[in-house]
Amino acid sequence: MSVPPAGELITTRSGRASPKPVADFALFEAAHNPDRGAGPGAKHGEPSIDSDPYDFVAYRGGFAVVDAAANDLLWLRRSGRISVLAVFPVQHEQLSAAQKRWLGPPHRNPWPVHSVPRSVVVGPDGALYVGELTGWPYDVGRARVWRVVPGKEADRVRDRIHDDLSPCLRRQGPARA
Repeated sequence: MSVPPAGELITTRSGRASPKPVADFALFEAAHNPDRGAGPGAKHGEPSIDSDPYDFVAYRGGFAVVDAAANDLLWLRRSGRISVLAVFPVQHEQLSAAQKRWLGPPHRNPWPVHSVPRSVVVGPDGALYVGELTGWPYDVGRARVWRVVPGKEADRVRDRIHDDLSPCLRRQGPARA
């Protein structure tokens, strides 16, 4: 059995070990780069194009997929076509003296912190709710929860979260602050 490339969603038939590619999120990211490479940049080991499809949920006859490295929420149709539902913005954070020393020059201050969306659920209102972890420097209280309705701007419904809320979103459903 061959291992599919990273960034592909695959399917297998029950009892079979031969994967069939359904969609290639890494290829989509390379072709479209929805967040336009927002973030610290190549000088700090951050590629402008990166993909890590992390979580998905059945949605409108297809799947809503969060790509943690691409900082976006994608919709995969049954046909295999991928489109962008939302791109999550970077936050800007002042670095501490210790963080600046660790990072070394050159560095930006404020530092652009990636969203890193890691969870997606369909809420009782039919909207998608996305929980994020946030990127380096991983400071406590920087994560957010977003409400996404296709065709509208993503709405931040919770902030100052300590970590990704995947288990809470799945168990209780999203709640407004």
